[in-house]
Amino acid sequence: MILETKRLYMREMTRSDFGSICRILQDEETMYAYEGAFSDDEVWEWIDRQVLRYQKLGYGLWAVILKESGELIGQCGLTMQQWKDSEVLEIGYLFRREYWHKGYATEAARACKRYAFDELGAEEVCSIIRDTNTASQKVALRNGMTASDTWTKHYRGVDMPHCRYIAVRGRKAYEFRAVIESVPDKGGAYIRFPYDIREEFGKGRVKVKATFDGEPYCGSIVNMGVKHADGSVCYIIGIRKDIRSRIGKQPGDEVFVTVTEAEDS
Repeated sequence: MILETKRLYMREMTRSDFGSICRILQDEETMYAYEGAFSDDEVWEWIDRQVLRYQKLGYGLWAVILKESGELIGQCGLTMQQWKDSEVLEIGYLFRREYWHKGYATEAARACKRYAFDELGAEEVCSIIRDTNTASQKVALRNGMTASDTWTKHYRGVDMPHCRYIAVRGRKAYEFRAVIESVPDKGGAYIRFPYDIREEFGKGRVKVKATFDGEPYCGSIVNMGVKHADGSVCYIIGIRKDIRSRIGKQPGDEVFVTVTEAEDS
């Protein structure tokens, strides 16, 4: 066993996992970001590539096992990937379709991020995701990553624009759910940041990169005279009307929020 979380553990993949890996790599819907399902030969090559990575680097994509059943439900791990003119350390994840939308990918990816920082001593780790793969992009955001840059890869004869999401050692990231609140008589809206930013950042106003249900936003956490019920200072982040429209949310609705401090803050 390499890593363990509340519901999962990760171990090295072996050739005996061929049948289970086929259930992932030969599913058309799961593999849409790869332009289709793999052949048997491609699955064998995929497994052998991970084994070679274990031997050469000490890590690769690992088999993800569901503790309660002992079943292999996905793969997640760390690999070196080409990005423009250099190689970068990436967290990758692929799960069987019947285990989507249960938080398993996020749970495994977070464990891999901790491993990259704590065990490998990495200063930065990323996830490289096709621009149409919104589900995987949301996992990256829940893993405390922020969108960085884009690049077009060429695979199976197709040009595939990809986005790179990064997490940097020591850069604080927050995620939480919040109710959208309205600004009376002004048509605006905001969410409450559930921490004291003076304690977190050492200042009373901070520039941040945020997402609301995966929709990116650059702005500031501020205090605009809003207070908690007990009278204490409350810090807020505005959520623009165009963003509310794109995510289909209005005041009174709950939204999933991620926040990281902007580099130029």
